[in-house]
Amino acid sequence: MQEPFLNSSPRMANELRGGHEHYSERYGLILKLGSGFFADAYDLFIIDLVLAILDQFPESAGLGLTDSTRGLVASATSFGAIAGMLFFGVIGDRVGRRAAILCTGSLVFIGSVASSLVVRWDTFPLAYQLCVARSVLGFGIGGEYPLSAAMAAEKAHPEVRGRVVAGVFSMQGVGMIAAALIPMALLSFGLPLELTWRLLMAFAVIPSGASLYWRFGLEESAAFNEVDMNRAVDIWTNLTSTVVELKSPLLGAALAWLLMDITFYGTGEFKHVIASKLLEEQQGFAQVRRDAVFALIVSLIALPGYLCSCFFIDKIGRCQLQALGFSMMALFYSISALCIGLGAATWVNLFVFSGTFFWTNFGPNVTTYIIPSETFPVQIRTTCHGICAASGKVGAVVGAYFFPVVQSSLGVPSVLVICSVIAVLGLVCTLKLVTDTPIRLDTSTSTLSTIEMGNFQGLRERPGGKYVRLSSLSVGVPSNVDMYTACE
Repeated sequence: MQEPFLNSSPRMANELRGGHEHYSERYGLILKLGSGFFADAYDLFIIDLVLAILDQFPESAGLGLTDSTRGLVASATSFGAIAGMLFFGVIGDRVGRRAAILCTGSLVFIGSVASSLVVRWDTFPLAYQLCVARSVLGFGIGGEYPLSAAMAAEKAHPEVRGRVVAGVFSMQGVGMIAAALIPMALLSFGLPLELTWRLLMAFAVIPSGASLYWRFGLEESAAFNEVDMNRAVDIWTNLTSTVVELKSPLLGAALAWLLMDITFYGTGEFKHVIASKLLEEQQGFAQVRRDAVFALIVSLIALPGYLCSCFFIDKIGRCQLQALGFSMMALFYSISALCIGLGAATWVNLFVFSGTFFWTNFGPNVTTYIIPSETFPVQIRTTCHGICAASGKVGAVVGAYFFPVVQSSLGVPSVLVICSVIAVLGLVCTLKLVTDTPIRLDTSTSTLSTIEMGNFQGLRERPGGKYVRLSSLSVGVPSNVDMYTACE
């Protein structure tokens, strides 16, 4: 079978031949690029445990923990991430993915170290120091989203690209489990609470530091190196018209991500409230342990969702998998609301509620990350991905802020019903606005004037008898090269 893309350049050919290697040989790339998602999930699931530990200290001097500052500490990473997604999305398209991702890795490392070294100080209380440190951490984590997605997509062979990009994002699942296991281990050792919470905050230093070291060996993607920079300047000069031209895929990807993150982060950030509803009420030290156990149960049931996405993403297709995930999320949120409202057995409530995370991961949590990395031209790929990711984080902030308010006034079942409705909206958005994405991404020039997102011209039979749609999307593919979108 002829592979015309492999003839476009030696470096591009070397990168794309990776599809003929075993998938396991891409583990190194996944580890190098996935540390930001490990830190993101670890931070999401660890911060409420850290705040619960800080609440156990009888003295308040130097802590500065109030209801308002507690909310600021919990949301600082998300606000920093929104800024990082937008800023580094632009930087990644202007100076390159490699240079930008070294910066984001450094920020994640610095933010992790700073979070563990905050001190009690009346003039500038510990809570405010945590806000600053976690904002830096979030700024770096935010930049990881568009940059790691673009690098993974551009370096992977089309046959395994979905699995590679999904594998990078699946490091989030590993972070979720670490956020449950590490606290349980430290609490079982009987360490002082002061040391315990600092070690919890410092743990992210290990993967972020290792990843930063490994990234110095990364090369810039061939797709970015071979882009027609003169054409890229034209695109940036007319950025507004470019975005307008891409408004349909951009709106679909951004809105789906926003809706998904409202439920994912909204339920994740106040899981201690759900734990108190589903598990026996505890006080003090026992409450911290209970929350850690609950987080572990949810994470262990949710992790297979990431693995299933890695396995099926290139078989089922992006849009189909996203639609399936939203559908099952709506179903499981509804069942969970019913079970909790009727006072079902604890194990039933735990299983059904954890199932919402499984279907989030085996669906939109992964696909909303992948689709923008494949949809947009190389010259503005990380910019558009950053816009979509920032939209998702806005949803995370909305969910984390409003869900506890709804829960306190209407109860947990009402929150889950709202999540079910949001999942239905995500399904509608996917079916109406999200388009199939092209399989081949190695682009050296761009002709944005010919972009017709979602439109296809004719059918062509690929060797082996499988019919595929010939996409009209022209993102710099040489004229003698066919670019396909699979007919799932």
